Amino acid sequence: MIKEAIPWKHGVVLVCTNQRPEGASKPSCGRIRGEQIRRQLKEDLRDGGGASAECRVLSSSCLSACRDDSVVVAVVPGADL
Repeated sequence: MIKEAIPWKHGVVLVCTNQRPEGASKPSCGRIRGEQIRRQLKEDLRDGGGASAECRVLSSSCLSACRDDSVVVAVVPGADL
């Protein structure tokens, strides 16, 4: 195993963009604007300047906190926050 420093020292925001098939037993964040929210968060953080501008906003598969009326977002703080 190779250990490397994490390139996003100011934190990571994970946005679920999972898309389940129609009729699936669980909701699908990707179908409920997951990708739109990821793009908007990325733009807003970049425009905000400072440490938030250096946060990474990444698409994620299912984060296992599904709800019918929302998109799941997880924030992992960086070492400098």
